[in-house]
Amino acid sequence: MIITGIKNSLKVIFDNRFNFKQLNVINMLNEKDLYPKIAKELKKMKYCFPITDEFGLRFADYKRRVDVFGCKWDSTGNDIETIGIEVKYSPNKSINLEFSEGLSQCIDYLPFFKYVGLCYRTGKIEQHLENICNVLTINRITIDLKNSVIKFPNELIECKFNNKDILKHVLLRSSMILSFYETFSKVGFKDKDIKYGEFRNGEGWLAINFKNHLQINTGYNYENNYVSLGVNLERKSTFKNIIKI
Repeated sequence: MIITGIKNSLKVIFDNRFNFKQLNVINMLNEKDLYPKIAKELKKMKYCFPITDEFGLRFADYKRRVDVFGCKWDSTGNDIETIGIEVKYSPNKSINLEFSEGLSQCIDYLPFFKYVGLCYRTGKIEQHLENICNVLTINRITIDLKNSVIKFPNELIECKFNNKDILKHVLLRSSMILSFYETFSKVGFKDKDIKYGEFRNGEGWLAINFKNHLQINTGYNYENNYVSLGVNLERKSTFKNIIKI
């Protein structure tokens, strides 16, 4: 009886320690640690080359970056589908507070994308917050950290508030991303080989680096609403154009 009691006590201590370690790992996660996991799910949904914490939104004096962005051709192959996802992860806050903060940030996304998503921890959300989410046509994406499960809606709801004049800026950059990615992925380049970046002045680029210190890139200028779908071959050390098409 005594031995059985000791064994049971040790089992409880071991289980508690295991759960404590597991809890610590979850609490140590940063919100940005979740971006690649969500991007991976977008990739499974056929979104091309998902971009994390780099894709910028600009309109007049308004500027910010999207947590996770994805684009792909629609089923007809004629139009581009875009999605912008706001990720909220604040384990020191209640889920409802985390959710409401995410909602306010998702409102900024509404004019820019065909689909807008809010990713948050699994848990009970108050009904009035769910109602607001539905009215705003924001897709709810849950992440179960304990079981490493990210769940998207079976069918995404299209945003009713996107603005055609604003949306075209996103579609232009998306066309650049899709064209560049499809061209080079067909000849063997992987996602990890392609780099995406933006500058504060509104210019951005996609590039592939080669071992011989050369870089192939394409770019756009947001201020002038200009996208270059040509290709520059540059020497990385000096960024001097060798060939410009």
